[in-house]
Amino acid sequence: MKDLDLVMHPQVEMLEDRYGIMRQKITWTPIKFCETHPFAKEEDLIDVLVKKTNEVVKRCRYCERMKQINKLEAKKEWEIHKQEVTDYYVRRSFSHSKSAGKRLKMHEIPSELVEAKQAVIKLKRMVDKLNAPLKKCEKHGYLYINDVIKSGKTKAGTPQYKCRQCMQEIHKRNYQMNKLIIKEKHKKYRLENKEKIKQIKKESFQKHGYKYLPRENERKRLHDLKGSAELNDRYVKKLIVKRTTLSMSDVSPEMIECVRAIHLLKRKVKSKQKSQKLFGLKEKMNDKD
Repeated sequence: MKDLDLVMHPQVEMLEDRYGIMRQKITWTPIKFCETHPFAKEEDLIDVLVKKTNEVVKRCRYCERMKQINKLEAKKEWEIHKQEVTDYYVRRSFSHSKSAGKRLKMHEIPSELVEAKQAVIKLKRMVDKLNAPLKKCEKHGYLYINDVIKSGKTKAGTPQYKCRQCMQEIHKRNYQMNKLIIKEKHKKYRLENKEKIKQIKKESFQKHGYKYLPRENERKRLHDLKGSAELNDRYVKKLIVKRTTLSMSDVSPEMIECVRAIHLLKRKVKSKQKSQKLFGLKEKMNDKD
């Protein structure tokens, strides 16, 4: 914005001359004057810092206000172009980029290049949106799809999420406080839905190979027995990390295969020794006869 123009402003004073007669004395003092807002008075002038020269100059406060409003409107308009990835946004990004060495003017950029850039920006935004956390928990930090549970939708239709770990703690605390009431409700439900519970037990047996067991320790014992018989990855991992500072995630697939092969070899040796003992006992029995 241009600086204000200087205008000579008259000031009238009444002074007494040497004959005792009151006369007018007019003095002309230069003041700042705004062409856009001629009604602005001297008290409407404010000090403004010029960034380029770091100088403080007098400006009309009405002009400065309009300048700020225009800046906000231009910023809002630019955000709309950025959100919709318009041709103007892409062309302006290209023209302000220094990666190509020489800056291109907006009309010099080919339309094919603009369309390709638009596709790249939209694809990158989709990938960033998929990789972005769904929610931030004050206690557990950023949460992703495995760390949240759905909790309905907003009025606008966007899904809402809750921290899974926080909800587990709330449910656990609620169960401890209302244990007797919850047990009574469960007992009443089991009595009223016997056929449904039988169906659940049947489906559980078909899926897992054992009957539905209410006790957690018993289920773990059966899992361990099944893992011991099959020497599956989970069981072998438990054997490796037992009495060590390692965690299950630290165990590599090569280590699992190596330990599994050692246990299989040990089992074959034990079975062979057992068969040899039985064979020796049979021979002794035959010699006695």
